[in-house]
Amino acid sequence: MKKIDFVYKMYMISFYLFVFCSVSNASIVYELNLIGKFGKLIIPILMILLSFFFNLKIRLSKYLFFMIFLFLLGSFIFALEKNSFSMFYLKGSFLFSIYIIYYSLIVKISFLKYKKLAIYYIFYIVLLALIFSIIVNFLFSILIGKNIMDMMDTDSIRVGFGGFYKDRMLFSLLMYALFIITFVIFNLTRKKHYIFLLILSIIFIFFTNTRTSLYGIFLFISLYVFFSFGNKNKYFYVIFLIMNIIMIMLIFQFNINYFTNNYINIVNKITSGRFFIWSLVYEYLFNKNYIINGLFNLNNVILKENKFLSYYFEKIDYLNFHNSYLEMISGGSVIIIIFLIFLLKNIRLANVELKSILLSILFMAMFEGFLVEPHKIISMLFWISIIYLYFLNLNRRSKIE
Repeated sequence: MKKIDFVYKMYMISFYLFVFCSVSNASIVYELNLIGKFGKLIIPILMILLSFFFNLKIRLSKYLFFMIFLFLLGSFIFALEKNSFSMFYLKGSFLFSIYIIYYSLIVKISFLKYKKLAIYYIFYIVLLALIFSIIVNFLFSILIGKNIMDMMDTDSIRVGFGGFYKDRMLFSLLMYALFIITFVIFNLTRKKHYIFLLILSIIFIFFTNTRTSLYGIFLFISLYVFFSFGNKNKYFYVIFLIMNIIMIMLIFQFNINYFTNNYINIVNKITSGRFFIWSLVYEYLFNKNYIINGLFNLNNVILKENKFLSYYFEKIDYLNFHNSYLEMISGGSVIIIIFLIFLLKNIRLANVELKSILLSILFMAMFEGFLVEPHKIISMLFWISIIYLYFLNLNRRSKIE
């Protein structure tokens, strides 16, 4: 028991530091950005190596390593044939597996100590680390002379507050993560000071001017209410659907002119130009058969071959698909999707809070590519929750070692 306590404390301290590094990565404060950039790589690798010393076996890693190996090999060969191989994407796929294994260690150690309550203790540590990280990053941003105007993101069509990232989408996703973690902890403890964090995160998201995160919060709350009370009232399904349709129309600013325009133009405008990118990705994946093996740098291939199709393409150096599922398929072919489905089958074991978190994040992943970047806080919450359910299923079958 003493060994478990010692190992638990060591890994939770590492996890706290890891969250700080993940939040600080991409900060406008150069020193914090540097700490975040290297810390988020060194900490997981170090703790995975230490797991061999403590003889911590993770069943999940066997499936993960096998699937990662298959799509790495297939993509490597395919990319060489197309003369488009890039070490940058190989590194990204390798780190994806590292982060998932590290989260598996965190969940398993917590599970050994707290069993079904493990997820709440993990979320609480994430919340503490988030609060500390946000305060530190804002404080140092002010100390180096940055003001509110310096933190405004003016590089995109929609101008908004970008926080210490100067990137409104990154900052809004961080605030969304802060909201749902705080909601879970508040729901557990009922301590009133968490209400301040809930209100603050909503205010920040409002000023980022990002529709995805704003609707994500509404969807999370409505899902929570639906799963809590939906089975008690047969009209709840209709109310849930109508409320979400109304909120989508309000947030995405529908008006009567949308229904008199071309369908493609409507969808492209609603998605802020994402539909145009998705159409190109679809063409390359299915019409050019890239879906068979995947292609690590399909992002760069599409950008290079279609550079002059759009003014937006001309001014960027990297094409973000703004869709986690397209990023997964293009980077790891159908194998990484199979891995995700393999884990998602355990969602039936989730309680109301976890179901609401997972489903709202899965919806938001249709508009952003964060699921392929597990070090980001919102992605971290998703993968940790999914892995927790995997261990919960193992525990039910009495297979946790």
